[in-house]
Formats: sequence, C-alpha cells, structure tokens
Amino acid sequence: MTLQEMARLTREAISDSRFRDYKNGIITGFYVQSAMGYIQAIRHFIEIHVRIVNEPEELLVSPLRMLWEIELVGYTSGDCDDIAMLIAAFFGAVGIEARFKAIMKTSEGWYQHVFTEYRLQTHKHMQIWRSCDPSAAAIPVYDSGDFLIENV
Repeated sequence: MTLQEMARLTREAISDSRFRDYKNGIITGFYVQSAMGYIQAIRHFIEIHVRIVNEPEELLVSPLRMLWEIELVGYTSGDCDDIAMLIAAFFGAVGIEARFKAIMKTSEGWYQHVFTEYRLQTHKHMQIWRSCDPSAAAIPVYDSGDFLIENV
C-alpha cells in the first residue's frame, strides 16, 4: 500500500462534484449541526453500505469507484486501505481534516493496517487526532510502535 497514492485518490474524490453532491444524501435523517454530527452520519453510512474484506492481492479501490458501486447495488466492499480512503474523502467533502495512519510494521518493512484519523478544530492550538476505523474489532490491539502518517 502506498499512502501517497491513497491521498491522491482521496483528494481526487473530494474535488469531484458527484462525490461532493452525494455526501448530502449521507446526512439524510441526521440532525447535523456540528462536525461531530457529520462524523456520526458518515460512520453510520459506512456501517450500512460497506463490507470489510481481506484482499488476496493488494489493490487500491478509489472512493469514486466505491461510491459508484454503492449507487449501483447498494453496497461496496474493500479492505482497510479502501475503506480508509472512502472515509477520508467523505470527511474532506464536509470540511473535516483527515489523514491516514499505517501501523503494524512487518519485519520486511511493510505496514499491515491503515485507517483514517480526523481532527476537529475545537480549540485553536489543539492537535488531537482521533481514529475512525470500522475494522478495529477485527484486528489485534494497535501497537504503539512504528507507524507512518500521510495527510490527505
């Protein structure tokens, strides 16, 4: 997985008018007055429309492709990197700052898992990043060791 390519595909989705317009449908039924409301609406959408799978071969599925699949059949599937990009793209579309965090480094130097982190600008100088990882229950406890960050 390449975090730079993930960030590029995510920015591409955020700048696409179809993606920005679609995000309005996600918040239907939610009373959204704050960034936290958007986060809850996006998480709910992901829980309903995205299936977490293990890919036998590492392929990046763009957020635009995943959105197309959701529109076509009502759901999409992907592994941790695909889902992280979709979440980050939705966050970016509503103005929430997001980044990717890769963890669980192997002895070969590869990272086994990636997820989205977001930061809300509640206080001017606060730098608190929070994770948004729908697959967290399916993986071991995060190692506080080596990790890699890429901003979207």
